Amino acid sequence: MARNDGKPDLAPHAWTIVGSGLFWAWVDSLFMGSLFPEGSLLSIFVLLAVSLLGALAGLVLWAVSKRIRRILLSPKLFSLAGVAGCLSCLVLGVSAYCGWAFMLACGVALGAFYLLFSVVNWGVAYCLHRGESAVACIAASFALAVVVDLLIVAIDPVARSVFLAVVPLASFAVRRKVRIPNYDELSAEFPLSDDEGRKATSGTRSIGERLFRMFGITPVALGSLLLMMLCFGYMQYIMSSGAISAQLGNWHVPAVIVMQVARGAAALLLLGVAACAPKRTDLVFKAGLLVAVAGFLTMPFFSMAQLAWLSGAMVMAGYTFFDTLIWVLVVRACCTRACDPVSVILAMRQVANGIGISCGMIFGMVLPGCFPKEMSFHPDAIVAGYAATIAAMLVVGSREVWLLFEASAKRAVSQGDERDLEPTQLRLKSLGEKWGLTPREQEVFAYVAAGRSQPWISETLCIAEGTAKTHIRHIYQKAGVSSKQALIDQVFQDESSERA
Repeated sequence: MARNDGKPDLAPHAWTIVGSGLFWAWVDSLFMGSLFPEGSLLSIFVLLAVSLLGALAGLVLWAVSKRIRRILLSPKLFSLAGVAGCLSCLVLGVSAYCGWAFMLACGVALGAFYLLFSVVNWGVAYCLHRGESAVACIAASFALAVVVDLLIVAIDPVARSVFLAVVPLASFAVRRKVRIPNYDELSAEFPLSDDEGRKATSGTRSIGERLFRMFGITPVALGSLLLMMLCFGYMQYIMSSGAISAQLGNWHVPAVIVMQVARGAAALLLLGVAACAPKRTDLVFKAGLLVAVAGFLTMPFFSMAQLAWLSGAMVMAGYTFFDTLIWVLVVRACCTRACDPVSVILAMRQVANGIGISCGMIFGMVLPGCFPKEMSFHPDAIVAGYAATIAAMLVVGSREVWLLFEASAKRAVSQGDERDLEPTQLRLKSLGEKWGLTPREQEVFAYVAAGRSQPWISETLCIAEGTAKTHIRHIYQKAGVSSKQALIDQVFQDESSERA
């Protein structure tokens, strides 16, 4: 929702910010290894196992029919997921000190279950916040997560498990304040379900085109995002292994505090830009990617000068921008290209994110052993730096990625304050409600009534021509006409009747 001055209004999204912020704080606790003694390899194993298990579960649910995926939006199952998140913290906390493998496996399974349901539910909540407010909403949730993370670090290690066990329950309690529609209601909000998307692309030979029409992003862009996530997974292993933390010993400041402060500063900066200059957020995302690349490239030099923590802070700040960018792309792909939000979230956030993080951590374990030990310039970090540079260049140079921002701006204008609409637009909106048009059909109807061609509508809304044709056919059926001219005549006939 936008205010009259065009800036996002966060008031309607307060519960989403709080609930998802608590969830991201729980996720950060896994990355920080808060449940395990400092330097414990168990933290690396748990993060790797939860990421892989969550990605596998997301892949299975993405591949099956929507009848099965609808369970992800079930309030009852989400309540069970909240309990699972609570138990995972307690079980992992106990296994960290008792060394019980069975409890460790149970904690991983419970954590992956909670992760899967929370990512989908809060992702759908983000998708419902259309326009520029989604950027501010996501950035605000990340900023809140950092505050909770700093509180976790300040707590006695033994008490962290208990505190973290409360976080999923609190997030679930807030989830009840947020109206997240069920799968059927979601299909009405985003008319093109993924089953319809498969039908619309059944005549397309190119796999790339099918993926683009189903998820609103090209394989090249998706691959570049996956490569960047792999680099962040490598950085996560470096931080979890305790190498950076050891360099901060003289400062008596835990490495996680430095990283979280950098993340918090990045989130606040993005929130400020989204609130004050929402049309410039794409520039901030591009600059954030460059900051991440700079962190990777300077890591070998800073490591030799005992300043690896500085590179880590730069990478984590860049990761905040990058993580927000992925969520914004998910939101805008769903809003501008009518993709099924659950499918997009599973593919781009659950599967790609889990695989990227997991592979990055594995590379972090394997790469150092591929080089002679006498090398003192960290060749593995150089490899990660080159990979991050390539990924950033692909993302920044991807027309499809930044086209989503332009398409979202067009949609935001079409959904602006009714007081700013022309009389003709108000009449079209009234007719659309009278005929029972969906939000997407209402948008297409406005262009058809203005005499726009089907290819023009397809290009403007960034949807397939087959999809535009389907929407136009549905509009004709609901309006009781058989052609564009008959539809336009119907619009002017209603206008004349109103004037008479």
